[in-house]
Amino acid sequence: MNRHIKCLLLCLLCVPAWVDLGVAAERHPLKNPLFERISVAVSQITRISSRFDQERHTSMLEASLYSSGRFHYQAPDCLRWEVERPSVYGFETCGSRATRWRGESARAQVFSMDSEPGIKMFTEQIFAWIRADFALLEKRFRISVTEEKPVTLKLTPRDAAASGGLDHMFISFSSELTHVETIDIRETDGDYTLIRFSGTVINGPADKGLFQ
Repeated sequence: MNRHIKCLLLCLLCVPAWVDLGVAAERHPLKNPLFERISVAVSQITRISSRFDQERHTSMLEASLYSSGRFHYQAPDCLRWEVERPSVYGFETCGSRATRWRGESARAQVFSMDSEPGIKMFTEQIFAWIRADFALLEKRFRISVTEEKPVTLKLTPRDAAASGGLDHMFISFSSELTHVETIDIRETDGDYTLIRFSGTVINGPADKGLFQ
């Protein structure tokens, strides 16, 4: 679970940088009017759900590693991240309550987010993306546009020493710019991870089985 969380944490640190779509924005990113447009759009979000498929390639193994699952968000501070294949595990946090599980029949265990700094940071970065906290996130990466259809950004850590092995990544967005569709994470040792999001639903019906 730690490796999976690490890869996704790296990508979610960067997601809000999609608004940097020009030279002027690179020099003064917070003055780009797209920030306001995105902020207005995300202010209307109360729920998000999506599937994800992750494909990891590492020089240590001949075969690629695959995993898939779902994530759910509910305003203001509820998140559920669940991996379904090849094994079942995940966590859920809502307000001050956090639970996690491993195995299909495993009972969820309550835990303190302070005792799991990786999960805590991962969750904080997801919330930062959903809430469009651009002032914080744009400080961490240099951003350039590599494609416009679909909008695809290249993100490079400003501090290589604190990058955790991340060299750069590419993030591609839906045509509406409402959500990320693919993330391509490239590491300094040549390993890479591809994450694809599908079936994304924004402000869909509330699932009464979640966040209880």
